[in-house]
Amino acid sequence: MKRILFALVASIATLTTFAQADQSDMVSATLLHGDQTKVYYTANAVEQALKDAADGDVIILSEGEFDYITISKSVAIYGAGLDKTMVSSFWVSEQKGFDEYGKEYYYYPVIKLEGIHFNSSSYNEISKGSHNAVMKDLLINKCKLSNNIHFYSNMENCRISQSVFLSSISANSSSSYKSLVFENCYWSSSALSSIKETGNTVLFDHCIMMYASAPATYTNCIIKSALPRYSTAYNNIFIQPQSLGEYVVGDGNWFGIAPKGIYAAEDETGEYADDKDFALKYPKLYVGTDGTEVGINGGHGFSRIAATPSIVASDIDTRAEEGKIKVNITVEAHTK
Repeated sequence: MKRILFALVASIATLTTFAQADQSDMVSATLLHGDQTKVYYTANAVEQALKDAADGDVIILSEGEFDYITISKSVAIYGAGLDKTMVSSFWVSEQKGFDEYGKEYYYYPVIKLEGIHFNSSSYNEISKGSHNAVMKDLLINKCKLSNNIHFYSNMENCRISQSVFLSSISANSSSSYKSLVFENCYWSSSALSSIKETGNTVLFDHCIMMYASAPATYTNCIIKSALPRYSTAYNNIFIQPQSLGEYVVGDGNWFGIAPKGIYAAEDETGEYADDKDFALKYPKLYVGTDGTEVGINGGHGFSRIAATPSIVASDIDTRAEEGKIKVNITVEAHTK
């Protein structure tokens, strides 16, 4: 985490106030297109910004609640934090393009989502189109998903980190998942149920998982359930199972460890709450394959603080000196 102090000197002649006071309490989405900036207001502000956005643009969201969004362009959307910015749900679907010869092809936009709570009343979905395009290079960081999410398309080189899943992720048994990585995530339900037993390369690293349902590689995790067949497991803490089970290989795991022997907090059960840090009781005992502690605090670590800087304190000295005032602003951001 970085807490940055800025000392700003502003001329009174150029210091302006926000004239539209009636909009000051509204949620907003700011579209950054090159050196141009445009701000949208009300709950559908994200959808408005997406309509005007071009591939490669950035959209920054304020705190507050926004409507459902459909993402059809390669954009980055940054919220103020998973406990501050809420979007109802999102949908990503196949797009049609044309190559230099005019031949049509199908693709998914390259998307980055960060610092947002998706509180879906319907679905968060990456749909599988009829042309079997591959979702590539998706990045989801520091997000919370409170309802079901469906990864139905073919996926390749996608990464989800420091995120909280309070419901399940459904997969498609006919889709392929190559180099799909979940790191420093919390799972309260199943992950990638229905995925094929072989032929995929999925990694769960430094996660806390109440139920592991995908045949995948698990490293440095805390897992309450047994693993499905054809999984691989290294340096994980298992709460219930006493062994890896049939058709599961691995080494360096701990089995049958009660939560009170894992977590530092008294009476910790491993259930999720926004104020929990899931610190280990014995971090020097439970060491992962990368030399850091097992669980979400090892590896790259876990933080709910958004990477987009937000103001946490400010001080304005209204005494003018030579037509200038002094403004001190403390900004908080977690950049990993």
